[in-house]
Amino acid sequence: MKKRMRLILCTTMAAVLFFTSCAHMPVSSGETVSSDFISLAKGVPGILYRPAVPGENARIAVVAMHNRADFLQDWKEGPQSLADRGFTVLCANTSTSKSGFVADDDIDKMLLNVKAAVTYLKSYPGIEKVILWGYSGGGALMSAYQKIAENGVEVARGENKIIDCPDSLKDLPPADGLLLIDATIGESMTAFHLDPAVIQEDNGIRRDPDLDMYNPANGYDPEGSSYSEEFRTRFFNARRQDWKIW
Repeated sequence: MKKRMRLILCTTMAAVLFFTSCAHMPVSSGETVSSDFISLAKGVPGILYRPAVPGENARIAVVAMHNRADFLQDWKEGPQSLADRGFTVLCANTSTSKSGFVADDDIDKMLLNVKAAVTYLKSYPGIEKVILWGYSGGGALMSAYQKIAENGVEVARGENKIIDCPDSLKDLPPADGLLLIDATIGESMTAFHLDPAVIQEDNGIRRDPDLDMYNPANGYDPEGSSYSEEFRTRFFNARRQDWKIW
């Protein structure tokens, strides 16, 4: 646990130092950054941003991708700001992001999309380092990619896995770094939004008092709540059941 915490702290500090240094780099005008549309794979569009006059930073490439959001239009500002500071940036969308729906097994397809982006950048002239940009839900996507790339598919297989990692994800080329920016833990985070006390989905007022976290009988106190182990177990089991139905 201590080793894991040290790793998380080191990664966080590295990201902070990286972006702190970026903040003091001169920002160029948009006219000095070129942008080219590229097709990384079937249904995987991307835009490559490069400084018109490449400097030392241009040898470092950052790939930004999300499990469902649009990095070509809506969320491009963050990674694109690195291009303004001389870095090479590839913003891309996954093949599953067109409909906005992501199923449990789509993660395998999305990881192959990330592979296409990493492979493209590693073969691009002048690129020496490839960094993954994991923002929000992209954090889980990029973390999964790097973990499998570094440790092999066996790390994502076993009885405790809902879906075993397929052989198609063997030999993923690892990136040289991973930036987690306001990252989430993945699709399972949606379960945090579920309130098992709600009896009727279109009427949040009707609640089961035995599962109501705002019921004083269950431990709620506006000055500081304290819930028993028995209530927490009952509450989370009910939430898990809601997640299966939802």
